[in-house]
Amino acid sequence: MFAGGATLTKYQAIYMVVACGSVIAARWIVLMLVHQRARARRTGPPTTPLRNLWLAPIVIIAATLLVAAPHFVKNLVFYANPLYPFAQDAFGGNPSHPLAGELWRTMLGEEGNHPKAHGLARLPWTVQIVSTFSFVPHYTVGWVKDWPLFGSLFTLLAPCALLVRRSRRIWIGLWCGVVVLAIWGNTYLTDRYLNAAVPVFAAVTVALLVRVWELGRIARVAVAPLVVFQLIWSADAAMFSGEKLLKSTMEIWSSGWRGKATDAQRFDQFATFRRITEATPTDARILLRGSRPSLGLDRDVWLDLQWGQAALFYQPIADARGLWELYRARGITHLVWKTDVQYSGTLQSSVLFAELVTACANERRRFGGFELMALCDEPPPSSSPLRVLVRKQAVYEDGLYYAEDLHAFGRHSPTEREYVPPRTAVDFRKSDQIRTALRRSDVVLLGKSPGLPKPIDAELKAEFERFEALDTLEVWLRKPAGKRGVEP
Repeated sequence: MFAGGATLTKYQAIYMVVACGSVIAARWIVLMLVHQRARARRTGPPTTPLRNLWLAPIVIIAATLLVAAPHFVKNLVFYANPLYPFAQDAFGGNPSHPLAGELWRTMLGEEGNHPKAHGLARLPWTVQIVSTFSFVPHYTVGWVKDWPLFGSLFTLLAPCALLVRRSRRIWIGLWCGVVVLAIWGNTYLTDRYLNAAVPVFAAVTVALLVRVWELGRIARVAVAPLVVFQLIWSADAAMFSGEKLLKSTMEIWSSGWRGKATDAQRFDQFATFRRITEATPTDARILLRGSRPSLGLDRDVWLDLQWGQAALFYQPIADARGLWELYRARGITHLVWKTDVQYSGTLQSSVLFAELVTACANERRRFGGFELMALCDEPPPSSSPLRVLVRKQAVYEDGLYYAEDLHAFGRHSPTEREYVPPRTAVDFRKSDQIRTALRRSDVVLLGKSPGLPKPIDAELKAEFERFEALDTLEVWLRKPAGKRGVEP
């Protein structure tokens, strides 16, 4: 029941399930050998009946699967894949598309956190990970420092198991910890995934501290600095990113005293989405573009981050009409987006979304940092191919492209993406080439630095209007009165 419940909570619980299961399996093998030897020697009935030996693992496995089943049955019913969104290459899924499995495998994890060894080289790699996991943080978030914050006492005290008394159960705990680290080190190295095994690391560490303390004064003098230094290094870890959370917690705690009696007053961080909810009909289906947080938006919400879902796939789409047809097929009625932060994962998605919003021309209402617009009832006219001028965007050389060319995913790392040449290269040091490219373009995508020469910038602003400005990207659309660009 514990194994099934843990699996329902987080997939990484499989680390602990395998580790503890290996101990049970080893005990089962020992009992089976004892049973077979008793039968061979005919020294009397075996201590454990054969029926019990076979019934026990069957009951354990069946109970685990039964407790965990709701999650996998739900996935099978709703997505036609019990492990969805994993294993899409093997089981498929609904929704899915040709790149869904690859995107899930490659885009949702940092490249630096994948195992660095393959084949037989995984053996020394595993030994290295087990020995050093607590001293080399495996997390790519910028605020994490190379400090021994977690697990160092477990690592440093492990050899003491050779010296202490009554250590059989400690060795079992050490074995479970090693199995957990071996699986973790050969799948995906993010420190927080080890949270499922913290009880084992903590219990073994405390047990070793007690046993070492019992060895006498010299041992106590040796072990005390380890504990002190661990506390010094890790005591402030809870505050690394928690200042805002602590502040908001205190504000909620004191909200009654300060006269905030309603949920709307207490949880004002959800006010924007609450207002969008009130501004849309109850049967609205909202596309929340490029954003994952949706708490407070009390409507049917669709997210379109390209590697975070498989229902809205933009790569085959060439213009605003195709995007409108995709949204309509999913029943989407409203669009919600930020104009200065998020996008859906590709330059193509930015171009298509900007074109659709402009072509629909429905009323746009602003709520905090978000904009809301109802999807138009009629499809916009076909505008394929959409000609896009690109400057200072990783992966793509400066030049003219069609919208469907700009389908590289994610963080725009040149080492991860296929090379897509421009339809027409543009040298932005030459004003005549820039002017010709602008005349041919429907959309302009600019990196924020360096800017265009002043005369060219004036022409850009005269013929185009800026739709949005993201972190490293400005999206400019040709003004409605202007002519469509000509063939590159």
